[in-house]
Amino acid sequence: MPRMLSNGRLCRRLHQIAALRSALFHQLGMVFKDANTDRQYVLASFPVAVCDTIRSSRTKIVQGEAFRGDMPSKKRYFSGVRVYVLATVDGIPVELVFLPGRRHDVKVLKEMPFHLPSYSEIFSDSAVTDYTIEAALSGADGIALRPVRKGNSKRADKPWVNYIKHYSRKQIKTAFSEITELFPQHIQAVISEGFLIKVSFFIYAFTLQKAFLSNYETGFILLKPQRTLRNNPLPPLLRGIKGDAENAEMISYLCVLSASSALSVVMKKLRRR
Repeated sequence: MPRMLSNGRLCRRLHQIAALRSALFHQLGMVFKDANTDRQYVLASFPVAVCDTIRSSRTKIVQGEAFRGDMPSKKRYFSGVRVYVLATVDGIPVELVFLPGRRHDVKVLKEMPFHLPSYSEIFSDSAVTDYTIEAALSGADGIALRPVRKGNSKRADKPWVNYIKHYSRKQIKTAFSEITELFPQHIQAVISEGFLIKVSFFIYAFTLQKAFLSNYETGFILLKPQRTLRNNPLPPLLRGIKGDAENAEMISYLCVLSASSALSVVMKKLRRR
């Protein structure tokens, strides 16, 4: 494809729209939060390796011991970052933060903005436990941080409360698996900013697909106009919208298809590299 951008030119253009990228995800996150009538969210993280630990001394993207983390589930170490995602219980990301791979999970409580409606609930694992921040969130904004309590915790939960917390966190693990499936075998980058930009674009593409196109074939309005919107159930985002469902669905598609098409081009370009 002679008219396709080279890898260097694509990276330069991605850097030029870094501010627009952050603003777009912030605005989409606000829309998702308003549509989430349950006001329940899940805070979790997944690692993104730049390289294996044995090659960490030669990479220039991330350097230092702060980026050397471990994956307990895979019993291996990596050199890279951890992506902390605040998502709805349906697995739609609304906020995200990148931290070095070695940082402890509790540190994310000071980095995540938590721009949530009042009286929201946040479920997390036992590592994200800080009683001071829990009290601050509850007192200032009425946000209830509900981590899974350890067995020897001074604030142990009832068995049924513990079951609800574990059940609410299952969907986010599925979402992480779907995000990492979009990743190519190697994300080509020269500096850390470029690496994080490309990772964030994969997350944005998954967010659009999960929120608007999860039950649809992408682009069917343009490719198959004979199909009607009544043949499929509403996407997760539109289930809480009142009024004419068909009109709301059409409006959402007109707003998202252009962004989804642009992101799909970026995804294809990144996967070829």
